[in-house]
Amino acid sequence: MTKRSAWQLDIHWFLPLLLAIAALILLVLTLDHRMDEARISRSLERTDELSRLHVRLNTNILKSRLFYLDHFDGIALDQKQLLTISEELLDDVNPPRLDAARNLHELFRHKDEKVEAFKTSISVYKNSEQYISVIIGELMQALTASHHPAFLLAFNRFHNQLRGFLSRPHPEKRPQLEKLLAAVTAEAERLPNPALSILDQILPHARLLIQQAERIDQQVVQMIDPAQDRQLARLQRDLLADQERLKLTLKRYEQTLYGIIVALTVYTFFILVKLKLANDLLELRVKERTRDLGQATQKALDADAAKSAFLAHMSHEIRTPLNGVIGITASLLKKDLDPTAQDMVQNVSHCGKSLLSLINDILDFSKIEANKLKLDKGPVNLRAVIKEAIAIVSENASQQNVKLEQDIDPKVPALVEGDRGRMGQILLNLLSNAIKFSPHGRVIIRLQSQALATGDHHIALHVIDNGIGIAADQLKDLFQDYTQAHPGIASSFGGTGLGLAISKKLAELMGGRIEVKSQYGAGSTFTLVLTLPELAPSAEPSSDLKPRPLLGEEHPQRILVVDDNFINRKVASDLLRDLGYEPDLARDAREALELIQNKAYDIVFTDLRMPIMDGYELVEKAQVLGKDTLRFVAMTASATPLEKEKCWNRGIRAFICKPIKEQDLVEVLTSPSLTHADSLT
Repeated sequence: MTKRSAWQLDIHWFLPLLLAIAALILLVLTLDHRMDEARISRSLERTDELSRLHVRLNTNILKSRLFYLDHFDGIALDQKQLLTISEELLDDVNPPRLDAARNLHELFRHKDEKVEAFKTSISVYKNSEQYISVIIGELMQALTASHHPAFLLAFNRFHNQLRGFLSRPHPEKRPQLEKLLAAVTAEAERLPNPALSILDQILPHARLLIQQAERIDQQVVQMIDPAQDRQLARLQRDLLADQERLKLTLKRYEQTLYGIIVALTVYTFFILVKLKLANDLLELRVKERTRDLGQATQKALDADAAKSAFLAHMSHEIRTPLNGVIGITASLLKKDLDPTAQDMVQNVSHCGKSLLSLINDILDFSKIEANKLKLDKGPVNLRAVIKEAIAIVSENASQQNVKLEQDIDPKVPALVEGDRGRMGQILLNLLSNAIKFSPHGRVIIRLQSQALATGDHHIALHVIDNGIGIAADQLKDLFQDYTQAHPGIASSFGGTGLGLAISKKLAELMGGRIEVKSQYGAGSTFTLVLTLPELAPSAEPSSDLKPRPLLGEEHPQRILVVDDNFINRKVASDLLRDLGYEPDLARDAREALELIQNKAYDIVFTDLRMPIMDGYELVEKAQVLGKDTLRFVAMTASATPLEKEKCWNRGIRAFICKPIKEQDLVEVLTSPSLTHADSLT
């Protein structure tokens, strides 16, 4: 199939992405313009309200001129409202029209100052007008009793002209008013003293009223300034023009957006059609790949099964000769040998046990990697675990002149719940390393405990040595698989580098951890940290049964040992004879069946992997022969959970792992029943 270029693949996504970006930009611009339009609409509403208020304000100012003083309260209220609305307009108006709005607001602010001055002028005028009206009334009363027709005529003319001027103060009327005032002043010289005194009060106030009326007229002219109306009208026109431009722009944006939507719709339909075709092709490929994956998965499963079978086979093949080596050396060590032979046999035994430990590490590592390792929880006496570990490594420590010490906290509980075997394995591993890397030194085993509020105990098991130590830059890789502190260790001290990796993974499997502190040249401290529940002393398991030479007399059994390997038969028979038994031996399953038919046995120890007929077939054929009461014990080097489960399903009720140890035989032979599942160990 021809591969398409990256451009051909990407163009189908680049074009709609470009259209989508353009649509998004247009949408943002449209929203922004909509907001501007809303602001302009609010600004227009406020300018319309300003125009209405301004017209009403100017009308009331004209009415407040001189004789319409009752309208002044409305003037002050309208002016304050004008200022408030103009301030709000500053917040709403768009930036291009902000300067015009500020100028308009400034005009209204100046007008507010003029209105305040107008208020003062009207108040002064009103007081003066009221006062002069009272005095004129007093003058008329004083002149009623006297006869001065010329003065009364002149004063009436002056009074009428004064009222007309005050109602409409025009500058051209003032000269005539001044003449009448002079005439009144000339005629007043003939008045009697009381009337003259009153007239002397009227004339100054009349002049003051004339001046105040002119000042009020000037203030009215200044307040009703056409510049305010022009500025307001200009701002309204600009806002309307902005609104029209925005509407046209929004219309173009909407049309473009509709076009993009239509284009996207058409293109989406085109893409959907192509996707449908691609999906059909993909489903076809997925079916093909699924078939291939199924085949690959089956191959992987087959490979895993082959690997498990290989491990089981190799375990059996390696443990079979090891069983002979360890068993025969154990028998030889019980004999009275000369020192040289004793030392040589001990060396052979040590090598066999080291090889067995290596095999166990590899198998344990394999189980951990496959997540098949299961914990066997039960009561654990931590003091006994330490004692057993010290007993195992004491000989090696003595050979290297390493002193073993223990420091156990009295607060450590008598029993806890955990996997005794795995805890002992970790401790033995840490102890072996400490002894290996501490020549001519000492190793301290320190056990500490801290009770928790939950009833559990925080257990810390320290293994402290004063050996060669570990450099700081090597600590981070210490627990890696097949890793040692530095390459020279393997050649100098031996080991595979699996021990610490397995110990770390076992600790994590038990919910704990392993910590390390070390100083190069000054020693190391490895700490196993676990949180374990405390158990009552009644839960403590019975002490390990120790081999007794006359076990055959205490627990008599008729025993048959079946194994195709001569060494394995000899090791098993020697161990049984040491316990006081006289077992019969069979080289294969067919010979065993002949013996079972001719003799009544209580227990048959059988190897599982034998040529021609294996141990499982032997059990089945014995059951067919009616030997249901015969108890079978498996002897195998393949110590896997699957093997144990298979033994249980075939009727085998006990399980001994090669190399065979005397203690394992004792436990089986002293077991009250081999028909319970717990007998499978």
